[in-house]
Amino acid sequence: MLATAMAIAVGARTIFDLPLLASILIAGFLLLIFTLTQGLAMQRKHHMRLESEIDNLAEEVATARKGWSAWNSRLQVCEERVDLLAEDLGKAEDYEARADIAELSALIKDIVEAMGDVDIRLQNHGRLLTSLPSQRPAEPQVVKPAADPDQSAADAIEDRNVDATKLSALRRALNSNAVTFEYEPVVRMPRRQIWSGFAKVNVQVPGERDQAVLRKIAAENGLLPCIDLLTLSQAGKGSSIKLADGQAAPVICQLNLESLLPNPFSDAFEEALETQRDNAHNIILEFPDRAITSQLAANARDSESTALRARLRRYARWGYSYALHKNARVGLAADYGMLAELGFRYVRISAKPLIAALAAIEKGEKTPFDLHPADLAGLTGRYGMELIVGDLEDEAMVLEALELNAAFAMGYAFEVSPARRAS
Repeated sequence: MLATAMAIAVGARTIFDLPLLASILIAGFLLLIFTLTQGLAMQRKHHMRLESEIDNLAEEVATARKGWSAWNSRLQVCEERVDLLAEDLGKAEDYEARADIAELSALIKDIVEAMGDVDIRLQNHGRLLTSLPSQRPAEPQVVKPAADPDQSAADAIEDRNVDATKLSALRRALNSNAVTFEYEPVVRMPRRQIWSGFAKVNVQVPGERDQAVLRKIAAENGLLPCIDLLTLSQAGKGSSIKLADGQAAPVICQLNLESLLPNPFSDAFEEALETQRDNAHNIILEFPDRAITSQLAANARDSESTALRARLRRYARWGYSYALHKNARVGLAADYGMLAELGFRYVRISAKPLIAALAAIEKGEKTPFDLHPADLAGLTGRYGMELIVGDLEDEAMVLEALELNAAFAMGYAFEVSPARRAS
């Protein structure tokens, strides 16, 4: 740099013929300029290097920060995992303790059930017996005759004595299971293939063969649910009527509404139904038209009606189906939609009034029904219910009943099975 300044000064003196002092000043000025320029360049280069180093350091710091952040995240995850493991360990120990407690509770429950099974059965059987009215004949109310005794008062005393005797005999018959079952075949129409057996229950009371009288006495003294309980217990064994494959035909049990309402036999009745759930598809429970429809339709929000609907739905979930014993005297119409919703799948009605109505229609006469008898099967079929016509006494009635389009039929025109004694 100094040589360059001297060369420029010498050259300027030679070219321009300058004095020595002027050449020295020019050389010094140039040297100063070169010095400043070189210093600025070096300083700028140094600044650039510093900036580069600063950028590298900042990048390293950022990388370090990212590393520390990643490590912090990993450390946090590890801490969370440790906490979860500790919590899981506590839960596992808690679950193990609960499992041990549950197992111990189940063992205690099994022991209690095993020890109390016989006692429970005895209580159920005892409830069946003790819920009956007293086995001793009711003491007749003695009416003291006046000075001139009235013969009607004496007759009333005699009637009460007779009723008390029959009631006592009915109680003894029920306690000893003196009940027989006759199974009337129900056949498919028109092929007449056996489909099921309709159970007819007869209580064997010495000296009284009229079952209507016995049922009247049972109804007046709250014993109809007891008869239904015996009927249901027998239904699980199947009927004495055999199908084409040799199997016992399904059973239609004619029950009373009282069995579905609160009564001393309610628990035993429901227990019998629950016991036979595996065979529920072979048992059809039939209830009378007037009693059950009036109870269900009287007031849908009534507590008894609500409880009745709940019981019907519960038994239907168990697999049982219901039949409605339609009373032709109240007409052919009914709330079949509501009944089908509760589990009713069949409607049984006597064929006699329907056949009589068909004959009246052919003669151009009026009928007591608001529905054509031949349309009843179609009406019930729209709600998934099948029609059963009964009381067919001979072949002529069977042929006339074909016009009713019923799915099933029953009556004396078909073979009747022998009676079976309840076990």
